[in-house]
Formats: sequence, structure tokens, C-alpha cells
Amino acid sequence: MPSVRSTPVFLSCVGAAALMFCGAVQAAKITIFDPQGSIATFPSAINRSGTITGQYEDSSGALHGFLRASDGTITIFDSPAIRDTEPSAINDSGMIAGWYGEVHGFVRTSDGTLISFDAPGATETIPYGINSSGTVVGRDSDNSGNHGFVRAPDGTITSFDVPDAFDVYPNAINDHGTIVGTYYDHFATRHGFVRTPNGNTTSFDPPGSVATDADDINNSGTIAGDYSDGFKGSGFLRAPDGTITSFDYSQRAIYTGPHAIDDVGAVTGSYSNRREVIRGFVRAADGTMTSFGKAGSQEFTPVDINRKGTVTGYFRVGNAAHGFVGRPDK
Repeated sequence: MPSVRSTPVFLSCVGAAALMFCGAVQAAKITIFDPQGSIATFPSAINRSGTITGQYEDSSGALHGFLRASDGTITIFDSPAIRDTEPSAINDSGMIAGWYGEVHGFVRTSDGTLISFDAPGATETIPYGINSSGTVVGRDSDNSGNHGFVRAPDGTITSFDVPDAFDVYPNAINDHGTIVGTYYDHFATRHGFVRTPNGNTTSFDPPGSVATDADDINNSGTIAGDYSDGFKGSGFLRAPDGTITSFDYSQRAIYTGPHAIDDVGAVTGSYSNRREVIRGFVRAADGTMTSFGKAGSQEFTPVDINRKGTVTGYFRVGNAAHGFVGRPDK
């Protein structure tokens, strides 16, 4: 049975305009979980029903996939041939995308069938995102570098590149088939890109950025990510019309890193006011910021938020990492 418990989490608010702590301290509960035998649990995604997927490490160092239902039941699964199984995304019907052995991609259907695949000619096939239709996006590698790929529900795989890119890392795909990700140019500088379903690609950077990472896109076409100006890391939102809004958790934050955005525009991610402590945040669609974390942890990292505003992620205490799920405002 998984180890499941609830713990108080302390929250504080930040006004988007004032960028000041609001002073009110709230208490909330999250549920902490670990698959049996885990020494480190890393959720990667949550769907609308609250089902979570991710990976955990056992005492031998092997990585296994898991599926955690909304009632807390955990199902463990592995690839048939290689021990390291790393799920990365789940859609609302329960299909999971990921990779195993750092080489092959897979799709796990809602009935538990695991289908492995490789992009043509690739030495590595690493899926990162899956949408409601079962279309998978990720990167494939060969001797010329890293490229993007799209795998259609019928198994057809199309590779693509971004103009002037040396390496391409697609991170997410929405239900309309729009892809977002990061690419490196030939000077090793990172930029964001968005690729429409017809294959048109647009690159972008927030003003002042020297390194841009585009992490997620919602069904409205709003993109969330982070960038560095050379001194600190900030978050950004890119609207469908290309307008970019930058934000920091607070004036003291040295890093603000969004990881996921839901369909109403709420963003979750992590931030740090001090280099040795990382805390989580949720930024509501109106810009209100809420901080949350686990007392005693060095790192508290939300990785995904679903359409109901439920967040999943992991935190570290010492050498151990644990999964969590909850809503910071409830």
C-alpha cells in the first residue's frame, strides 16, 4: 500500500501589482504520497479527474512508472524490456506518454496496454506531452542533434525542426495541436517557440531575455515559461496575440519558474528568495500569487495543475523526495 498522509502547509499571498507580501498567513492541507518501496517519488502530470502519473526510484536505483487514482490507489508499471520507466504526461482519458531506458518512447493506454515506439532514424525518442486526442509530442535525437516530433493517434510520426535551431525541445501540446517548447540556436542561446497545427513556427523571447524556456500551453493558446535576464530568473505569460507579460513572485525573488498553466490561466511553479530554499506558488488568472511549501523541506516544486486547480509535485527533505497533491487555497 502507498504511504499517504496529510500535513499542514503554510501559505502567504502576494498582490500582482504591489509585489508585496499581503501579511495574511493561511493554513491548508496537501496529501503526501509514495509508492511502496520508493526512496524518491517524482510526479510529472495530473489530469482533470485528479489522476497523477510520474516515476519513483527504488533502493536499487531503478525507476518505475506509477499511476495514482484520485482515491489514492497507486498502480505501478514498467516497460517490458528495460528497467527505467519514466512517464511524463497524462491526458483526461488516462493515456500516459513517457519513455524508458532513456531511448524509447511509449504510450500507455487507459486499459494498461503499453505501446513502445521510436521516431524514424532516432537514437533517442523522448515524449514530453500528450493531448486529449492522444497526440504525443517530444524530441528525437540522431547524429545531427535534437529534433521535435509529433506522433498522431494512429502511430504516424512526423519530425520537425525550428528555423535556425541547433537543438529543439518541444515541451507541451494543447488539444488544438499547438506545440510549445524551447530551442537552442547555433550560439547555444535558448529561445521559446510555438508551432501551429499546420507546421508554422514562431520563435519568441521576453524583452531582455538571454535564455528563454517555454514550458506549457493551455487550450486558449496562452504559454507559460521562464527566462533569465542574466541576473535573475522571471516568469512570463505569452498571450495568443504574442503579448508577453513578465512576473516575479516578489521583489525579493531571485528565481520564479512557472511549470504549468491550466485552461483558466492559473499558473503553478516554484520560486526562491534564497538560493538554498525553493517554494511553490500558484498565480491566479487575475495575477494574485499564493505561496506554499512543506516545513523542513529544502525544495517544494509543483509540476502540474489541472483544470480544477489541483496541483501535484514533489518536495525534498534530506536525500528523500515525496509526491504531493492538493490545492493551496483549500
